[in-house]
Amino acid sequence: MKGEILRRNPWINVELLGVILVGAAKFLVSDWLKLKLLFMTAGITFWIGFIIFRVIQDPSLLREWGLRNSSLPRSIRIIIPVTILSILSCIIYGLLTSRALLTWNILPVLILYPVWGIIQQFLLAALLAGNMEILLKNRIPRILIVISTAILFALIHLPEVPLVLVALGLGCFTVSVFLKYRNIWTIGIFHGLFATVFYFFVLGIDPWQQLFLTVPQ
Repeated sequence: MKGEILRRNPWINVELLGVILVGAAKFLVSDWLKLKLLFMTAGITFWIGFIIFRVIQDPSLLREWGLRNSSLPRSIRIIIPVTILSILSCIIYGLLTSRALLTWNILPVLILYPVWGIIQQFLLAALLAGNMEILLKNRIPRILIVISTAILFALIHLPEVPLVLVALGLGCFTVSVFLKYRNIWTIGIFHGLFATVFYFFVLGIDPWQQLFLTVPQ
């Protein structure tokens, strides 16, 4: 059955390999070489181009990858209250513990991070979890797909333990929402907004400054 699916859609292997390579590039380019801006810019550019190329070939991918707006109202009813609650929680925590980093740099990050969030959720939910669901349909419960993809997403955030734990919960939530409602926009924007506030108010880290770090001379 699995072999038959792969013969009908050989792109599944390409997409899964692409996700693996992005994970490897994250550790090499972003973490080790400290070229975070290059990693993000190249990633966004490549995957937008890939989406356009594949959708031209197969317009049905618009629905499969959650790029249509037909499921937006149902998805947004789940995302909005969770977004508000999680962001308020981060802000209150940061202010009460004095960990909050209050800087104007949060503004460009709030604008740009959702774009990166959409790309990350496309890789995690649409390509990884979506393809796993196709390959393993009726063989394992959906909850196992959700948990396994969330664990992989969490491991990408090593060695920062707080990020690993938050990424695990974030992955479980966003993948669950995606597999039920098939909308990448809502979970991607939520990812970007929540991550921005979490960095500034909980971790006390400025991602905008980190983007421009280079390897020490």
